[in-house]
Amino acid sequence: MSPSLFLKVKSLRHVMEGGCRLFLPIMMTLLGIGSWIGVNGIYAELPFMIGSLPEKYSIAASLSIAIQVGNIGPLAYLGLRSRCDNRINPTIVIILIIGILCCGLLACFWDTTITLESGRRASGPLLILGAGLAVLDCTSSLLFWPFAAHFPSSYITAMAFGEALRVGLFRREG
Repeated sequence: MSPSLFLKVKSLRHVMEGGCRLFLPIMMTLLGIGSWIGVNGIYAELPFMIGSLPEKYSIAASLSIAIQVGNIGPLAYLGLRSRCDNRINPTIVIILIIGILCCGLLACFWDTTITLESGRRASGPLLILGAGLAVLDCTSSLLFWPFAAHFPSSYITAMAFGEALRVGLFRREG
């Protein structure tokens, strides 16, 4: 993308009125791709990680349980929403920051293990950061679709395309 594309964006109103025809559909597509990309990315890389993890193949079951913890995110959001004047935009930013932090830490510490009291080694950081990404992913659809409702239908289509494209990014043959 050329830098001039970003320089032409003066305001959201300018974008909505057609001042920049490609910027917003591309951003909405990326927003759609961002939904569930963290957890899908962990499972896509799992075959390469298994050899380095102490749990070997049983890590998938442990990750499934950690990802179920992510369902706390939407419940917490619904509980706090009434206290925060139904403001969606700051919540989206907070969720995205959590996702960036979890992905960055996961890239550095996925193979770090902790020793439990029983003396058994476990992939604690992978499970904890996976649960953090699950909170992001479970809450993203709850936040992104109401946010997208403020835009014309063509932009909502771009976001739906991004969510469909996300599925294709992690398909592996064989």
